Amino acid sequence: MVDIQGFAQEMDSALAAYRAYLEEEVVPDLKPSLTRVKSSFDAVHMLLNKMKLLRDDPYDYEEHISEIEIPPDDDYPDSELDLVVAIRLTKYATVLDYVTNYVQFSVDSLDLLRLKRITQLVNYINWRNVTETAAGSTTRGVAVLTGKVLEKRDPLSVNIVTDAKEQLSALTKKVLDSIKKIARYHREEYKLAFRREVIPAIALGAIPGPDKEEQVLRKCRGTIARAMPGKPVIRELIVEILAENALDTGGARARATALEALATPDDGKNKKQAEIDTKPMVLEVVRACAAAGTALEQAGRKIGDNLVLIEGRRLSFGEVLRRVWDRMRKREQNTRTIRLEYVDPETTVRQSEEINLDEFITRTAKRARVYSSFIARMGAG
Repeated sequence: MVDIQGFAQEMDSALAAYRAYLEEEVVPDLKPSLTRVKSSFDAVHMLLNKMKLLRDDPYDYEEHISEIEIPPDDDYPDSELDLVVAIRLTKYATVLDYVTNYVQFSVDSLDLLRLKRITQLVNYINWRNVTETAAGSTTRGVAVLTGKVLEKRDPLSVNIVTDAKEQLSALTKKVLDSIKKIARYHREEYKLAFRREVIPAIALGAIPGPDKEEQVLRKCRGTIARAMPGKPVIRELIVEILAENALDTGGARARATALEALATPDDGKNKKQAEIDTKPMVLEVVRACAAAGTALEQAGRKIGDNLVLIEGRRLSFGEVLRRVWDRMRKREQNTRTIRLEYVDPETTVRQSEEINLDEFITRTAKRARVYSSFIARMGAG
């Protein structure tokens, strides 16, 4: 006779050990991995915007979300590619930002539904196959746009795209592996709760096997709402439970497979892995600095453009007097300064500071070039 009660006790112990493994090894690494996904994606997104390959959305507005929402991926006319993909990538970036900053990462909060949505988000752009023949329309659009970057043969831009694709492909695999492990726990936890709470309540007499599938599914719908509040009827998992209850060798194999799936990695094998590898963290900092280089360059250029507009307008009487006063003080005429007023957040006292704009723009441009060269050096290395 099959000892289902003993199997349930073994499963309970295995789940407890597996949960501890998830809390110590898997879940703490999931959020940093998704954060690296976001930073690598941001590098590509900023580059496409900088190179004017994405059309500005005429109805652009700041979107606030409260749940993981997957952007659309339906087909679009080729003539609208730069606009449609621009809107979708902006939405994708917003959702990634929500996931990395607002979603709670714990075994309990990452339930099967949320894990499914994160999986859909990570797979939204297939970074392992960014080609113009990819299944997803957004992935095809990204392939077209990044292909235009590569056609220009700018070494820095090529390195940014190539490095980001490689990183996103590797990170996608890593994130999906972690999600699979967490989902395995929730699946087996669901099955154990169903065994203990639902099957006794539906009163089928003997322990139901595969031949009782329709009866169990029919009777459990009302019972599961009372015995397992908030849990849906998951036919796939119920079928697995009945297969594990089988009296033949197939049932024994199914039970053994379920327990083996929850086996935690051997401590001896993980001793070498316990040493922290700082290389990925250093590379992530370098990529973040490289992305900041683009933003700094754009900011410096914008300040320069605004100065040209300001200096091109007619001077007021007060400004004429100020310039005469500067000459009397023998201040260099080619020095352009602004007075910046701000409130000190610690003292709440209003303060002001004069900034030499020419020196500031020069330093900003120099720093932007240094940051942007990081990716080129990484590509060469």
